[in-house]
Amino acid sequence: EILLKVAKIKCSTVLSKSAPTELALRLAKELGITAVGFIRGHALNIYTNPERIIIPESM
Repeated sequence: EILLKVAKIKCSTVLSKSAPTELALRLAKELGITAVGFIRGHALNIYTNPERIIIPESM
């Protein structure tokens, strides 16, 4: 549901503190949305479209 709202406003990236569901990842991929989860301090997981995320070398 959140991904559909994000796509409607033409947002290309979704960030979350928790893990996405398999359904959310499939939908993010179909909609061309970058899904990032498990954001903790300097750590994160990029699930879809990782080429959009630039991580500084100092991290």
